[in-house]
This record gives sequence, C-alpha cells and structure tokens, in this order.
Amino acid sequence: ASDNSKFRVPATINPAAFSPFSPPPWAREEHIVLQKRAIDALVSLGADPVMTCAPYFYGYAPSEGAHVAWAESSAVTYANSVLGVYTSKESGPSAVAAALLGFTVYGGLHLDSNRQPGVTIEIHTEMKDHLQWGALGIWLGRTFGNTIPYIIAPDVPDTLSLQALASALPTYGGPVLFHMEGVTPRIHQVRIPTRRHVVNAQDLAAVFTEYKKDFNKEPDLLYIGCPHTHPEYLRVLPMSSRIKTLIGGPAACTHQMCLSGGCAAVARLPSGIRRIGVDSFKAAFYMRSKGYEVNVLSRDEIISILEE
Repeated sequence: ASDNSKFRVPATINPAAFSPFSPPPWAREEHIVLQKRAIDALVSLGADPVMTCAPYFYGYAPSEGAHVAWAESSAVTYANSVLGVYTSKESGPSAVAAALLGFTVYGGLHLDSNRQPGVTIEIHTEMKDHLQWGALGIWLGRTFGNTIPYIIAPDVPDTLSLQALASALPTYGGPVLFHMEGVTPRIHQVRIPTRRHVVNAQDLAAVFTEYKKDFNKEPDLLYIGCPHTHPEYLRVLPMSSRIKTLIGGPAACTHQMCLSGGCAAVARLPSGIRRIGVDSFKAAFYMRSKGYEVNVLSRDEIISILEE
C-alpha cells in the first residue's frame, strides 16, 4: 500500500502477544520494539488498537445481516452464529486487504447457500456452565468435522457459554458457524437436517476426562480470557497475591492481572511455569501445544482458588 493508504471501513486489531504500550514486566525490549512496530503500522492505516479477539464486547458488534471480513476464528464463529453477521474466516492479510478496499469476496459464508447445516444435534443432558458448552464444541468438531450443526438445546445458553462454544468448535476442527434455536438470527431460513444425533452426558464426560486433571497441587499460573472475556466477569474476579494470574483482555484493560492487549497463546509467559489452570478449552489447546501441563477449570473453581 502507498504511504497515504487508509482503511475504508472500521477495523480493529486482534490480540498481540501484549500491548507494547503496557508490556508485562518479563517482556524483552527487542520484542516490545517489534510489537510496537506492527501495531503502529496498522494504526497508521486507521485501525483501532483495541487489540481484542472479542470486539463484539468492546464497541464493535456489527448489525445483524452485515457483511464483514474478520480473521479471528472464535470472533468469526460468534459473529456468524450469535450476531447473525456474514463473514468467512479470513487470513490476516486478506482481512487487511478487505479493510483497505472496503470490499470482501462474495463467497464462502457470505452466501446463504454455504451456510446450510448438515446435521441436527439434540442435546439430552444438562448444560450447567460454560465448560459444558466448550466441551460440546470439542465433541462436535471431532465428530462431524467441518459439517455445520443445527443445535436444539433444552435452554438458551448465556453469553459466556455461547462464546465458549464459538471458540472451541473451530479450534477442534469444526466450522466457524453453528445454528441454534433461540440464538441464531434468521434461523427459519435454513433447512433442518434430517440427519440427527443425540448428545448425552457420556459424550461430554469423555472430553472432561481428557482435560480435567488433578495436579495434586495448585497450578503455577491461572490464565483467564482466551478468548477475551466479558468485562463484567473481570469485575468479579478477586485479586490474589498468592498465585500468579493473567487475564487476556483488550488494550484498554486496567484490571491488575490483565495481560493488556495480549494473548498467552502467542505470548511468552513468566519463567518457571509448568502447570497452568485455564477457563476455556481453546486456551487448553494452545497451552498444551506449547508444552504446559493444563487443567481446565470452571469459573467457580478459579474464583475459589483466588479467594484462598
């Protein structure tokens, strides 16, 4: 792009390793310089440096039916499935190109014909918290691959549970779209698949057996906010001087434990960390891939640890 190029549509920046304007104390100076260079380049084009994977919580929720070009998989899935937005899963370069042009490719999930579900999922078990919905995302991705599910649930999940499903589903091989009765806008426009499958407690229990671990001691670090969580949740988290805690949050996050503008999936962590407690299956996937021992914890379990 030429020096005077500017984005033609509103654009936000996904999380970096950390905000170069409020880096964590263990960040190396050379990494801060490089991170700032990347952020400054996008800001010069007109991007808002909110640096979050949940822009819909922080002032950037597109209106129903809007066509956008988003690149972060959990945000894409949430936008398509909960907000009723049209977006394919873009790469970083293609999202930048779309922002510069003000257009994106009219194909993929921008076409209603490509958004039709292929399997009906009937949930016949209690979905008591957000981890149950994250486990469902894993099970769907592993069982049906990229087939778009049409979900019939006994109750409408809350916002954080929907985010947990939206983040786990593509992380574990599923599509960046699901349809759910009572949740997805314009759901009457899709055909309910005749292929059906019932999800029971045993299906989800197998996921928890894999990811719920007993360290026999508390974790070295708690990591919360992958994807970035709703700001209301941050307000109820107690502080702890006893256990290291990081919260993935937007660049404007002022919480004492916040990895501002960052994500532990791509950031260096403090030295000496081996065991990590996380509150999402997406975080578990990335922390495991980096060689850490991981235990998936409910929000109540995390709060209990912090309050000890």
